[in-house]
Amino acid sequence: MAKFDLAKTDVLLKLFETPREARDDAWRSAFLDAVVDASMASTENQVMQGPDGFPYFVLQRPPIGAAFTPFCISDILDHCTEKGIGIVVEPTELGPQWVFSYGDLFSLRAYGSFDGDPADRDAPRGPAVEVLEKDTPVMIGAPNEEMLPAWARRVLASFLNQAVQVDEPRVLVMVEPSRVPARNLVFNIHPEDFPSQAEFGRVMNALGWFLPPHRSLIATSRTSSLTSSFVPL
Repeated sequence: MAKFDLAKTDVLLKLFETPREARDDAWRSAFLDAVVDASMASTENQVMQGPDGFPYFVLQRPPIGAAFTPFCISDILDHCTEKGIGIVVEPTELGPQWVFSYGDLFSLRAYGSFDGDPADRDAPRGPAVEVLEKDTPVMIGAPNEEMLPAWARRVLASFLNQAVQVDEPRVLVMVEPSRVPARNLVFNIHPEDFPSQAEFGRVMNALGWFLPPHRSLIATSRTSSLTSSFVPL
């Protein structure tokens, strides 16, 4: 439940006074603790396009001495994760105070924190992106609701369909105990379907924007035996 906590708004405003170069892990921890329920304002349009091309819901400091419509992350979290939107906190000419990708919000809604799925936290923060160069003995299956909730599936399917022109987005989970993390998501996008390695890399990195921290993303060739195990996204 959203708290619309003005005391946490005050905490944020004090934190914003810290020069950016002095913002350490303690600052980050205090910021993330306050920002979820801090009562904030927005802009008239509410959503802006970031320089990365993704949409972001705008949160900014409330006006001084004037009425405003309050928003907080806990209030708009479901909306953003249903619509494929990130959140930007107080964008300025010097850059925003903070940017939350869709994957960060996915993590908060699904796992209760911005740290990602507890099952993946031994992995680099990532999300990690890799191309499987050859078939390797692995276990495969369909992602469960905890790993890939229905609302995230819809957003990912829309991105693959509209931005990458994948007619029937599909997915599987590859499990290889020797990897860290052992669980890896694989979507039906393949290097040979792109005009260049650079373009393929751009799409894979964009897909990573939608995934929680530490979630590993692997791609395979169309000739891989894994492709027969994809399930509809």
